[in-house]
Amino acid sequence: MVYSLALLAALIVGVGEVVQQRVAMRAPPDANLSPRLLWWLARRPEWLAGVGFSLLGNALFAGALTTGSVVLVEAVFLTRLVFALVVAALWGWHRVPLRDLAAAFGLLASIVVFLLSARPQAGDVDSAGWLFAIVLPVLLSVGVAGIASRRAGARRATLLGGSAGVLFGLQTVLVKAAVHSLSQRGPAATLAGWRPYAVVGVALLGTLMVQSAFEAAPLPASYPAVVTGQLLCAMAISVWVLHGGVRSDPPYVYLMGASLLTMLAGITVLTRSPLLTAPSAQSGPGPSGG
Repeated sequence: MVYSLALLAALIVGVGEVVQQRVAMRAPPDANLSPRLLWWLARRPEWLAGVGFSLLGNALFAGALTTGSVVLVEAVFLTRLVFALVVAALWGWHRVPLRDLAAAFGLLASIVVFLLSARPQAGDVDSAGWLFAIVLPVLLSVGVAGIASRRAGARRATLLGGSAGVLFGLQTVLVKAAVHSLSQRGPAATLAGWRPYAVVGVALLGTLMVQSAFEAAPLPASYPAVVTGQLLCAMAISVWVLHGGVRSDPPYVYLMGASLLTMLAGITVLTRSPLLTAPSAQSGPGPSGG
């Protein structure tokens, strides 16, 4: 069940985020990194439709987190890039290039190898390390965004994408904690606590970062950083703060490292696919996603 929910979430979120990116590219440049960007986007029906897709996908993602570990669900969630490629091809009746097919299969294989090597276990969402787990990623994200504000074009988009990815990784772990609280304590106790409000705050800041990245340059400049930043931040918090278990024997650690590098290569190739970057693709909902 957890795999089905994560895969369906990946498909829906992938489509939604690409729609958002294509609208954000038309936003005024002077609104970058400003709440005015979100206000401009919120008045575009296409962007709102993309947000609707992402919200539905994230609800399914939260469902997957109820039974699966953060590391497992985040790894499976990487398949959104493969789904996006397929959607792009079907939408425009294009043939998928051989290079992209190889990257897609390589990404899928690396996810399988990573999960078999890591055998991730759920951590303790009631850990006492939450202050560290929240403050450090937020400071890192804001610091990177500060550097990005002094850059332009693709460099700006890459830095902002990484900043957003860190926040989305934190958001994943916070959602896991909020869902756990809801199931154990009920709605009233959960709403009386800090977790739901931390989810909303981090999500809003992450949305500003990622839409600013989307506005600064085409998707290939920012999306590898978004996806990998989210995966690595969620893994780091899950393992080092919430004490989620992964194998630590040297052979498995080497396999995990190799599979992560292969994932990064696959992500980079897929986000540079002509199906996602060609001018003709910009007229349809298409591709990429995370």
